[in-house]
Amino acid sequence: MKNVQRNNYRPLPLCDTHFHLIYPETVESTINIFREITDYFDISRITMNCISCGSGHRSIDFPNNVKGIYVRDRLNEARADSAFVYGSFTHLFDGTDTAESYLAQVKRLYDIGFDGFKMLEGKPEFRKKLGHPLCDEIFDKSYAFMEEAGFPVKMHLGDPYTAWGPKESISPYALSRGWWYGDGTYPSFEELHQEVYGVMKKFPKLKLCLAHFFFLGHNTDELRKFFDTYENVSVDLTPGASMFKGFTEHYNDAVKFFEEYSDRIFFGSDTYNRPVEGDAFDKYEQSGDAGHRINLVRHCLEKSEDMEIEEGHLGFLKPLNLSDKVLRDIYYGNHARLHPTARNTDKALARAYAEEMLEIINCDFHKFAVPEEKATEEQNLRTIIGYYS
Repeated sequence: MKNVQRNNYRPLPLCDTHFHLIYPETVESTINIFREITDYFDISRITMNCISCGSGHRSIDFPNNVKGIYVRDRLNEARADSAFVYGSFTHLFDGTDTAESYLAQVKRLYDIGFDGFKMLEGKPEFRKKLGHPLCDEIFDKSYAFMEEAGFPVKMHLGDPYTAWGPKESISPYALSRGWWYGDGTYPSFEELHQEVYGVMKKFPKLKLCLAHFFFLGHNTDELRKFFDTYENVSVDLTPGASMFKGFTEHYNDAVKFFEEYSDRIFFGSDTYNRPVEGDAFDKYEQSGDAGHRINLVRHCLEKSEDMEIEEGHLGFLKPLNLSDKVLRDIYYGNHARLHPTARNTDKALARAYAEEMLEIINCDFHKFAVPEEKATEEQNLRTIIGYYS
């Protein structure tokens, strides 16, 4: 029995817009993991968000983009338009990071055939390392290109607003993940949001999706104003679960918001290419891996029975029990309108990109990489080069 039947979810087509290739697996292993997950959860489409800098899971991040386009193309061989991929910036955090270098990266990914662009730069620790606002002119040429080309952007901005509170108020779970930013060295929750508003003031037609509901589950009035000002802004529902706590505490406002803006909200789960042992039920219903996040979002959107969340001491959440009409937009329709089909890959450009990544891996600059991980990435890149030859 699969997930939908086991949990009595509504039999609606589902697109998960928030997958990641963050573990140093072979590309073949990643393909098999994603096939199993999409089969078990009856997921019709996925969008992979590549992180080529700052994942925290690998010593070598930069090949992630080209791995993503390869996995997309392999998955789409078996079922057309079942996979999409967003690429990301690689930062060197030195004088070579310029407006021109960033623009060149975006154009390269667009020309290769990526479906959109992922920005993790708004994650507080990443933004702190970056050292300048997301609305800084160093990104303007990139935003301008993406706006003109209609190249969608998925941006992580901030974290739950409570992460800036007194340290003693932060849950042990959040502290264990490093999610406390109240020591005065990070931009505040409000400052980070102002940076995004600054981006949109300059590029009002940019197709910008804010992951994790823009961390405004507690303040749909603020999000409503943002939506009403910029027609191409949207959000996804990827957990943290704190957003659903916000919906519970402001229940009627949340239900009304979903009904009014169902065409601006995307399903997402933060599912990874992490290998887990056991059968599908053990891995995805019992282990707290991908199934924990997918089930959390679906339960909170579809059901009427309260759900207890021990993680983060959130207590009971009251599900929204949304209509099928609203769910069809969120689960599938919005993504299908944004991406009717996956973009075509320029195989020569993809191969050249993989060859460049292989050359960089083998230079002395990356001698600090974990040997086993380096060997895996070399294998991956040789596989990709062969595929696009």
